[in-house]
Amino acid sequence: MKGSMLRRGALAALLACGGFAREARAFSLFGPSREVKIERALKEIQDLVKKADDAALLLEDFEAALKLYQEAIEKTRAFEKNFSREEDSDARFKAEWARNNCEMQQYQIAHLLATRMNEKPIAVTPAPPEAAAPPPAGAEVPSRRLDDAAPAATPAAVPPPARDTAPAAAALPALSIGEALRWARDQIRMERHERAKATLAEVIRADPSNPDARFLLALVNFQAGRNDVAEMCLGDLLEDAPSEAAWLLLGAVRHQSGDIPGAIEALDHALKANPASALAYYNLAQALPDVSDDPPILATARAYYQRALELGAAGDAALEAKLNGK
Repeated sequence: MKGSMLRRGALAALLACGGFAREARAFSLFGPSREVKIERALKEIQDLVKKADDAALLLEDFEAALKLYQEAIEKTRAFEKNFSREEDSDARFKAEWARNNCEMQQYQIAHLLATRMNEKPIAVTPAPPEAAAPPPAGAEVPSRRLDDAAPAATPAAVPPPARDTAPAAAALPALSIGEALRWARDQIRMERHERAKATLAEVIRADPSNPDARFLLALVNFQAGRNDVAEMCLGDLLEDAPSEAAWLLLGAVRHQSGDIPGAIEALDHALKANPASALAYYNLAQALPDVSDDPPILATARAYYQRALELGAAGDAALEAKLNGK
């Protein structure tokens, strides 16, 4: 349970951030105010999570930890039921975050216990950046079109992790790298961004250079609207392991942030990585008219769009109208 101490600190910070005011308005002559009740309930959940983490990490009493995590989960469910007003949404988010963390810890402990019973420990080989293979021919490229109104709900495919062959020096305690990445992709697909982030943080803690985890962390932040964090993740990744997928995603991030020249620059890099990238040509056709509607630029954008169609991109009537000045 190597990440429990850090998770505990993150949970404590989360519960504390924007903490409830303790001035006179927080109290009432008729008993504790709603704000105080919320604060006390969150503190009770935090204390249970701390006890569970201690049982797992310090005592290795996994049976006790499972019970304490379950008790914390039940408390979060009761919390969400009791505090269902619209103004309670921030507090409910904190409770949901704590529940997601507890559920993940339960899964890891159960998996670890089952592994020990079967005497089949999981061997994990972190995939170094240079070992990441490009997506197979015909596979979905991990990006999206720049004209999508909202971030895509389904994560794009990324190169699969290397096949497990030997124990790693710092592996996840209960999940292999590949299992954790698959679980994170599922959470991204269901738009459970905080769950995905927590899992990816565990993978990166076990294997800081893992390119798939770093790409997915950028993707989930992009989908959650955190373009600043997504660009920072991609900047680090592209220094270590540049790829068509990462450049395409960076182009989408910058375009959504309004940095059109930066988006075009990233898409140019994507084309250098893969001169037959239909998405790179398509996204360039989307971005160029946002720079200028001068005829030469529109002509270049139309040429890019035509090339994208030749490479298999689907036709887009709205883009065609945009490129023809309609």
